Formats: sequence, structure tokens, C-alpha cells
Amino acid sequence: AALVLPDRAGSIGERLRSTRWAALREQEHKDRKFLVGQEMRVSKFLLAQKPPIRLVAAIGIGRLGYYSGLPILDLVGLVDRTIATSELEPGIHVPGHQRSNTDYVLEREPDYIMIKRKGSGRGSSIPAAQGLYTHPSFDALYVWDPRVRGYRRRSLR
Repeated sequence: AALVLPDRAGSIGERLRSTRWAALREQEHKDRKFLVGQEMRVSKFLLAQKPPIRLVAAIGIGRLGYYSGLPILDLVGLVDRTIATSELEPGIHVPGHQRSNTDYVLEREPDYIMIKRKGSGRGSSIPAAQGLYTHPSFDALYVWDPRVRGYRRRSLR
């Protein structure tokens, strides 16, 4: 007679993969919770500014727009017709982030531009951010504001 082993919930490899998957999901949940908290803090800060903020430009418009209720200029054109119909930028980019229109953004004079700090790596290579970093008047018009992790229009204060 053949030896019959009790049925187990998958092989050791399957259980390890399942444990790793659970750990990744847990970390993802913590990261998401952190980002939501950060966006809520930034939104409260922006809402408390005097005079009131007129316009914020951002790549990630969802949480910021939801929590602040402020007018948001979408830098990659997902919900902005002018940027959405701009030329596709050459190169390999994150899908949905290949368009930009720097002159149009600067003409709108947003009070804050929520992009990564110049030279910070990940996220700063998106065409909308690159266009702003390299525009001849960007540094004269905007300064990094660590309170919001974005750029503030110099004329605000």
C-alpha cells in the first residue's frame, strides 16, 4: 500500500509566495494610507493660505482635488483639453503622461505646481515636469516649497 500524506494547503513554495504577497499588500496599504494623509495635510495647508489659492497645477490630480476642492490644472492633460490635444512627447513614458504644454501652464499662473523637486529622480522625468524644469522663466517664477513638496509662485510671498 502506498503512503498517503495528509492534504496540506499548497506546497511550501505556494505558502511562501502567499506570505510574500500578503506582506506586499500590507506595505501597499501602509503606503496608500501615508499618501492619503500627506494629501490631506497639503490640502489643509493650501486651504488655509491668505489670500486664497486660485489655482494648483498637478500631475496627480485626484486626491488633491478631492480633499482640497481647489481648482486643479491637470499637467498631463487627462482632463484638460488644451494639454490633451498637445503633441505627444518623444520617448518612453508612463502611459497617459506623454503630453505637456509648458507655455500654457505658465500662462495660467498657478499658485502652486505640485511636481517632484528638480533632480529628485522618479517622477521628475515626466514630460510635463521636464518642460517646467527647463523653461527659461520657471526658476524666476517658482520656488521649491517643502511644506507642500511642490513649487510655489514667488509672488505669493
